[in-house]
Amino acid sequence: MLKLLPATSLCNANFNNNRLGSDGIRILCCSIRSCSLEELSLSSNSIGPEAGQYLAQLININCSIQEVLLSHNQLGSEGIVALTKGICNCCIKWIDISDINIGPGAGAVLAELINNNQSMNVINLSGNQLNSDFIMALSTNLKGCSMENIELAFNDICSDAGEALVDLITNNKIKCMDFIGNELGSQYTRKLEACRQNCDLTIIDYLESESDSFVSIDSDSSDSDIIEVSGLGRCFHMGGGGGGGGGGGGGGAP
Repeated sequence: MLKLLPATSLCNANFNNNRLGSDGIRILCCSIRSCSLEELSLSSNSIGPEAGQYLAQLININCSIQEVLLSHNQLGSEGIVALTKGICNCCIKWIDISDINIGPGAGAVLAELINNNQSMNVINLSGNQLNSDFIMALSTNLKGCSMENIELAFNDICSDAGEALVDLITNNKIKCMDFIGNELGSQYTRKLEACRQNCDLTIIDYLESESDSFVSIDSDSSDSDIIEVSGLGRCFHMGGGGGGGGGGGGGGAP
């Protein structure tokens, strides 16, 4: 049984792959509430939606937490709603909620989560069955945020989200977005080209599952600000230039 740990005795808590379940999370959150945590890793623990409220309480009490990793659980949209309602103005900089079965109806909720926590600069939403409706809701509700990275890889985002993606990019200061494993199509690249003057992106990775097309946009490249779309035979000038080079591919801690 977990005991209440003394304050400052734990900085980085890695409880990945322990099948804690929601009851285990409730006990754990009570046990570590006095610790000066900076990173909390709870990936692959069979965590259900009811754990959202426990996690929110812990994050509110323990304001030193900067990274929360919750990937490969079953929090779902209900758990995200509880987490969103429970935390506001927290110190989290990086949250990984990939592969937690969020579903397409949580766009407005996740926009609220980002809007209410301005310190957040990396959010991983990969592998959550998010579709074009999700992108439209996120774009409508998210305005003026500054994000280092929004990861949307391996979802169900199609070409009809093109305009919403353009709005999402131009209305917010997002430096990096990852679209690998979606089906945006070549029409997406044309829509992105149209907004290039307002685009402050460092990298966009794009993989269309049917044509294996890849896009890497590096607006800070010292060599060129031309991007090549492999498999489509197209190149686009994205504006900007100068400065140090960026890399390809999203993911990972900031």
